[in-house]
Amino acid sequence: MYTVKERTRTFIERFFEEKHIPSDIFVIKHKGLTHVIENGIVIDMIKQAPIEEQKVIEKQIRKIDFYNRDINHYLGFLANAYVQYHY
Repeated sequence: MYTVKERTRTFIERFFEEKHIPSDIFVIKHKGLTHVIENGIVIDMIKQAPIEEQKVIEKQIRKIDFYNRDINHYLGFLANAYVQYHY
């Protein structure tokens, strides 16, 4: 039986392994600087995020997948949030 932590991490790993998401590059302008982040980097950051953040991300990914929407749009949103928070 999986714990919630293991279930979340397993879902995230499996989702990105099985979906074969096309490469994308996000260009984010913030405070006069331009940041360029590949979606693969965002995926790696998700996998390394604290479990509480992963739970929130998992919930959103499940909704996006259910409605057959573009996951790269959400990854771009996360890339933008990362830049806004860290720079």
